[in-house]
Amino acid sequence: MAFRISHVCTHWNQIAQSTPLLWTGPIAVGGSRCADIPEDAVDGMRGWLARSAPLSVPVSIEAVRRVQTQRTEGIPAIFEELLKISPRWYSLTIRGPHSPAFLKRLSHHEKDSLEEVDLGWSVDSLCDSATVLSLGATPRLRRVSMTSSTRFVIPFAQLTTLALTCAEFLPDASLDILAQCGNLVEASFYVSSWIELPVPRTDILTLHHLRTLSLDVFIDSRYFAPFLNGICAPALEKFCLASSATIVWPETLTAFQLRSPNITLLEIRYSAPTSDDLRVALSHAPLLTHLELIDCLEIDDALIHTLHYSDGVTPLVPRLRSLILDVRANVLSENVMASMIASRWWTDEQLASLSRPPAVARWTHVRLKHVFSDSFVDTMKDLHRQGLDMGTQKTQY
Repeated sequence: MAFRISHVCTHWNQIAQSTPLLWTGPIAVGGSRCADIPEDAVDGMRGWLARSAPLSVPVSIEAVRRVQTQRTEGIPAIFEELLKISPRWYSLTIRGPHSPAFLKRLSHHEKDSLEEVDLGWSVDSLCDSATVLSLGATPRLRRVSMTSSTRFVIPFAQLTTLALTCAEFLPDASLDILAQCGNLVEASFYVSSWIELPVPRTDILTLHHLRTLSLDVFIDSRYFAPFLNGICAPALEKFCLASSATIVWPETLTAFQLRSPNITLLEIRYSAPTSDDLRVALSHAPLLTHLELIDCLEIDDALIHTLHYSDGVTPLVPRLRSLILDVRANVLSENVMASMIASRWWTDEQLASLSRPPAVARWTHVRLKHVFSDSFVDTMKDLHRQGLDMGTQKTQY
């Protein structure tokens, strides 16, 4: 866009040249032909970077395949230009593997403006085993996405957001990384495998500031349970769990919930807890306002019935107001579902006419995905016309 504006006419060119913000779009360099880039293209990049000064810029650097294969000590000229403005990098994405020479140079350059870093998987798995990438002094760095590796030196203590990919790694090492993240607010883990069973831990790591925790788990509970059992998050509000493997239900999750009693959003995907397991989980989430159950195969009428509100009966999850439900198995009764939804919904006029407010929150958002009949969809449309943010999607699995 900036290039096009600058070529409209001389006047527009002058305006564009003197407007640094126009030149701060994402800068991506690298790839198979980067080592052979002509000098005039390098000059063009140099001019582009100069026009963005003094503002910070997002940078993405992909490995040069020829450098990758030959392990040369040379650094492409266009990489050199980017290193010259490293104090102005706002974000840095690295896709590897890069030559040890480049990673060493990168470690020593100033990165005063750097706030976000994404270290690609191939950087860890394929770079020289003796090379350690150090981010050095990065006073503004707050968000990092990385593999759980000892090849990165990162100021974990100042991070607020961490996305960690754990493959063929030990849960203890992941917990050791978390132990250095005292200011963490948001954390996500992608766990595909761990190479051996973890050693049982007696200590529990408390993450006092953690508000959001997301776990994508594809290992069995023998590996996963000790990891979750080692974490306490008293301020946690959002907990997202995706798993195609067997999780310890309800023991592991219940114990975690007791250490993290302030969860308001619970999202469970691609898992197979029983209806009773989910009911136990909900019974330990008294502050829950948002519930998302996606592709949970064991959801049945028994669970839906536990959410039904009856006056005079102590309700389950009384603050629940948002529900997203995607059920693949055709085991739900539409009458049970419709009755449950209606039991927690009142129009403004109906609420005003009650002698006392209901003991549960009113729905604000409901999304259902299932094999619904046309009559059920019509019933839900009636609720939508009454003011409920209601949506249904009929599917055939």
